[in-house]
Amino acid sequence: MAIVAKVFVSAVTRELGSYRKAAATQLARQGIHPVVQDTFPTDYREIERILRDKIEGCDAIVCLIGSASGFEPAGQPPDQPRRSYTQMEYDIALASDKPVYVFFARGRALSRSVVEDDEKARLQEEHRKALMASDRKWDTFNTTNELQKKLAEIQFPMPLEGVAPADRVRTAGLPQPGNHEVFVGRDGFLSALEGARADQTSRVVLLHGFGGIGKTTILWNWVERLRRQQFQVLPQILGYSFYNQGAQTGGKVSSRPFFDEARHHFRQLGCRTLDAVNPDRLGEEVARAFRRVGGLMVLDGLEPLQFAPNVNGGRCQDQELHDFLQHLGSHEADPDDRHWLLVMSSRYPMPPVGRHFRSIPVTTLTDADGGRLIRSLPTEEGRTLHFDPPAGCDPAQVEAAAVAEAEAASRDFGGQPLALVLLVTYLQEHHGGKLAMWKTVPAAEVSDEEMFGREHRHARRVMDAYHALFQSQDEPAPRRVLGLVSLFDRPAPRRLLEVLRGGSPITGLTDGLSERGYLAAVRRLRMLHLLLPGDDDALDAHPLIRARFSALLKAEHPTAWQEGQRRLFEELREPRSGEGDTERFDRCSQVIAHGSRAGLYAEASSYYFQVLTGSQDGRDSWKQLASMGDDLALLSHFFQVPWYIPSKMVPLPDGGEIMNEAGFDLFKLCRFSEAERAFERAVAAWRELREWRKASRDSVLLGKARAALGKLDAARDAAQHAMEFTDRLLRDQQERGQPISKMARKECMSALFFRGEVHHHRGEWEAAQVAFNLAVGLEGVYAEEFQDGAIYALRVFQYANFQFDRDQHEQSFQRLTRAQQICEGAPAGREQDMAYNRFLLARIHTARGEFDTARVLLNQALADCWRLAMIDGRIIVHLALAELAWALNDAAECDRHLCRAEQLCVPDDVRRYRAECLLARARYHVWRGEAEVGRPVFDEAAELVWRMGYRRRAGELRRLASEQGWPLPQGFPLDPV
Repeated sequence: MAIVAKVFVSAVTRELGSYRKAAATQLARQGIHPVVQDTFPTDYREIERILRDKIEGCDAIVCLIGSASGFEPAGQPPDQPRRSYTQMEYDIALASDKPVYVFFARGRALSRSVVEDDEKARLQEEHRKALMASDRKWDTFNTTNELQKKLAEIQFPMPLEGVAPADRVRTAGLPQPGNHEVFVGRDGFLSALEGARADQTSRVVLLHGFGGIGKTTILWNWVERLRRQQFQVLPQILGYSFYNQGAQTGGKVSSRPFFDEARHHFRQLGCRTLDAVNPDRLGEEVARAFRRVGGLMVLDGLEPLQFAPNVNGGRCQDQELHDFLQHLGSHEADPDDRHWLLVMSSRYPMPPVGRHFRSIPVTTLTDADGGRLIRSLPTEEGRTLHFDPPAGCDPAQVEAAAVAEAEAASRDFGGQPLALVLLVTYLQEHHGGKLAMWKTVPAAEVSDEEMFGREHRHARRVMDAYHALFQSQDEPAPRRVLGLVSLFDRPAPRRLLEVLRGGSPITGLTDGLSERGYLAAVRRLRMLHLLLPGDDDALDAHPLIRARFSALLKAEHPTAWQEGQRRLFEELREPRSGEGDTERFDRCSQVIAHGSRAGLYAEASSYYFQVLTGSQDGRDSWKQLASMGDDLALLSHFFQVPWYIPSKMVPLPDGGEIMNEAGFDLFKLCRFSEAERAFERAVAAWRELREWRKASRDSVLLGKARAALGKLDAARDAAQHAMEFTDRLLRDQQERGQPISKMARKECMSALFFRGEVHHHRGEWEAAQVAFNLAVGLEGVYAEEFQDGAIYALRVFQYANFQFDRDQHEQSFQRLTRAQQICEGAPAGREQDMAYNRFLLARIHTARGEFDTARVLLNQALADCWRLAMIDGRIIVHLALAELAWALNDAAECDRHLCRAEQLCVPDDVRRYRAECLLARARYHVWRGEAEVGRPVFDEAAELVWRMGYRRRAGELRRLASEQGWPLPQGFPLDPV
């Protein structure tokens, strides 16, 4: 199927709808796909996003301009000029730098009058005059035939016309496998990939299997096959390997370098809206660009960014990559989108991404295919293994015996391609190419708990044999080169290798390594497939080879390992001239990684706080590093097991702040189970140091994580501990004769507000009111000392939300309005409070029937939540937008926002938010007259509320059950007390 040009046709439907239809018909005759947007949602921001998606995915736009302005979206920002849908379409086309063909209607084409107010008529006349006065060409039309004739004369641009081939095809990021010369037993996988590409169904495909099984080799050979076909019918192709930035699991790899490269790639293809995208929205925006442009994307080595299969089923733990996959998987097929295909590889499976997700397990080679690989893999000299038949063997049976011997070897080494390739080179190197000597390779004893688990024992078996071989030889260069490469978790740059080799010799790592010996060893190791092919700018090896020789170096020469890591730490600390944000982040990540491996935890943590954040409080570090996913990738190096077991060598004060920072990032990403563990460790650290203010702070955050998990009893305990820590803080300051500090008073009020919030969730109205009254009472005591009113604005949302649930809308409104005035006067550090306050103010306006004001506030709140990476905030704002659509009797809009909230509530970590979504969905089905559909949703909501003790919603469930005659779970809680 050829790549078809797409042209967007813009017109006011009520006035020029028939002419737009005629234009679309003519474009189709010319082999061009016409794109028309007939229906629009009511929300301004959503309309703008839809139009940008449509227009940026087109190659040109045809604007039919009449005398009518047409409909305008509701909720336009007050600082923006009034624009109708068609005027917005023209503006977006210009901003996207698309060719625009303007046709003004005249004569008969203007015969269909549209009644509009004087203001809209004036604005449209100004728009027409501005277009005519511009230096862009335009034309007129009187009839459909005239319009079609003029369109037929236009040579519309083809897709990506003028884009250089190098900008359309970027596959240099995919590593070339070391054994690509022989490719056997994998035709079925190539056929599966080719079938996914050819069936014209946009989908996500995952190749998964343990390390060394040949996933990268399959992808590389498939891409090479497409290259030989000159990438026919593919608008673009982008290949990327996450191994290039580290193969460690546990969250130590960030998706940022990939998304920066993808942003640059699609920006070159015309996706201009990627210029100024918030880093925490980059995943979704790159997915939009990929859908618009179409083509192929290949992502190799995804496992460093995934949870292990026994943790969340292999789901992506990198938030930006998660958003990227969710957008691709959840987006309904759009006939105006070009066909796209995303192919990934990973050691781990993952939950399905969309309806068309396809998971392909990569299996080991059969005995026959493994035997063929062993017998056909040539050395650098072109030799293959030879078989010496046993004495008395019938000459006619020699070939069959050789085949049987090779198949037996393949079977004994598990059919793992990496192990078989290394076996062949080992036999060539050590046994003169004798096939039968495979039996002399000792077996590897590996426990299931080791990184080299049972599935990797065959590759380890040959690596250990190579290690013993190199030890038995006088020349140490091969061991030294492999040791140098093992210091890295990515390709080792020549510059850093020279730093390691250039100083005083490191015993066990660089001693006895001459320049001549080094170069000879590199050539030899590449020939043996222990190093990957490449130039001299960097040395690389398969991740399993790096990991094994790293373990051997640490075991045999621990001092050399640490000294090598120390030198890399010192070298990378200094910034390089001209480095951009991506290079800076990557360098900083390596600094912390090498410092941690060297045991320099104090220096690495100091570097993190002082250099990266400029302070000893890392709370805002993610803003400087662009996203919280980036921050977590850095922080993970301070843990033995992220985010549960910190390194014992991290000094305690920094260790507590690192725990707090990790917990804060995880909380914002709605990874509440992990945040709970991190905050538990942080509280324990502050208790040991008698840092009562920080212990209270992190107890509140711990309680919030537990509340989100639905552990409301545990959240109540955390609130109680926060109060106790605050009491200790106040008593300590009094005993020392010190005045009570502002920070101490803030922590005291924060603990009280949170205590009230927990009682609110538990449906304990009277206890909640008491806690909030105490907090408000302290406001009156302390407010005079805070000239900017910061105490009043502190977490106002918690109390105002309680008042809203008690139908005290006016009191809630007054409190929120006052808080917003304070926050807007000094917004630094209060953006999150402002977003929550806007959300609740909007709900009050919705309850009052002031829908336009509510929509504007909710749009602002949603934009704030995206900008501040508040995933929990996005959930509740989408639920509020669904509530607003319900009030406006807009079922489609209500369902859309419910779906958005539900997509964010997929992980089990967000049980309380999940309960809110289920209750809203059950009410939606009842409203739509779909009681039978809503009943199981209601049952799940009631069961979840009952298990959590979330009695705040018990009354709503009881009322809904009473109205519909639905039973509640046995023992369901009584109404709130």
